[in-house]
Amino acid sequence: MNKIDRILYDLEKHNQELSQNMAKTITTIGNREHMNEDVENTTTTIKATNPKDACGVKKVPLSGMPAPVLLEAGLVKLHGDLKYGRYNWREAGVRGSVYYDAAFRHLAAWYEGEDNDPDSGISHIAHAITGLAVLRDSIMRGNWVDDRPQSTQGFISELNKKAAEMVEQHNK
Repeated sequence: MNKIDRILYDLEKHNQELSQNMAKTITTIGNREHMNEDVENTTTTIKATNPKDACGVKKVPLSGMPAPVLLEAGLVKLHGDLKYGRYNWREAGVRGSVYYDAAFRHLAAWYEGEDNDPDSGISHIAHAITGLAVLRDSIMRGNWVDDRPQSTQGFISELNKKAAEMVEQHNK
């Protein structure tokens, strides 16, 4: 395991511990029998009666996202910023097929055993995540070109049914 991977692994492990403590805290806060007790975790003591807790636990929880992965995606984004400009996709828009192809190439390279992109030295998985995040941002903003082929909705479900039939036939 190289040094960066080791650091990311250690950060992820720490993040998992914090997430477990947060889950215990949220469970305790939500339990009406314990509303007057203090809730302790490894970093701080939280008053179970804090009104911010009651509101905060109902908002988008970013604490569950693995920080090392997000930070690594930030490195990939920096790599792209230096090559293409910081918000180039928001200004110029994107073509869906270009980002699909790039994500697929990174995933295929990873799947075939190449862990890191040779140009950046950063994980192919992080490159795929970052590219998909940019594509999703463009879709949400409406500044993308949808150049996908005509929809074939439902074909994956049909193929999954056929695969299940094949497995069942084989196991008889």
